[in-house]
Amino acid sequence: MTAGQKMIGENGKENLLFPLEYMYVGTGYLPNGEHSETYWAMDFYGYDSNGRVERCPYYAPCSCHAVRVSKSSSNPYVIWESDNPVNYIDGTIDYVYFLVAHDWDINDFNVGDTRAQGDLLGHTGNYGISTGDHLHMYLGKGHYTGWTNVGTADNPIWRFASQYHIYNAMGINDTVIVRSGGNPWKEFTPNVGPTPTKKDIMPLSLCNALKWSV
Repeated sequence: MTAGQKMIGENGKENLLFPLEYMYVGTGYLPNGEHSETYWAMDFYGYDSNGRVERCPYYAPCSCHAVRVSKSSSNPYVIWESDNPVNYIDGTIDYVYFLVAHDWDINDFNVGDTRAQGDLLGHTGNYGISTGDHLHMYLGKGHYTGWTNVGTADNPIWRFASQYHIYNAMGINDTVIVRSGGNPWKEFTPNVGPTPTKKDIMPLSLCNALKWSV
C-alpha cells in the first residue's frame, strides 16, 4: 500500500492491506520467511526504488487502535486491533490484530492510540534484540486475547491463540514485490476479490545476492 491509501470492499468494509510500499521478505527460519512452524511472524526490510532503506515508513493496513504496548529494551512491540471487521484477502471477514516490533522509536506509542487506514503507523528499526533495521510483523484473527503457550512449562513457546498467515490476510495492492519468499501474495480487485499471485520483480540470482541478516 502507499501513504494515505484506503480501500473499501463492496460490502462497505475495509480491505486489509500490506503496510509497506515495497516488499522484501527477510530470511526466516523457514524458506518462506516465517519464523517457525508454530510462530508465523515475518520480517520485512525497508525498501524503495534505490534499494534498502532504514527507518522506512509503514502505514496502517486498516483503521485500528493500539491494545498493547511493550517498551521493553529487549522485547519492544505494539499490538494493533482493527476498529471493525475487515476483508481478508482469502475472503474471511473478521476483526484482525497485528504486532509490529523493533520500530525505531517505540516511545511514540501508547495504548489507546488510533490510526485511520493509510495513516503513518511507524518506521522500520533496530530497537531491541535485533541485528538489522526491519519490520517484524505477526498477525491474529479476531480480537486480541493475549498469548498462549503451545510448549511446556520448562520450554514455553508463546504465540497468538488465533495466529494467521500474513499472506492469507493482507492484500498487496500498490506494493512492489522485490522478494516474496515464495508466498502466494494476492491483490484485492475493486468490489470483486483477489487476483492472481504477484511474482518477484527481481531475477532469482539477484535476489540471492541481496541478502541481509536479521
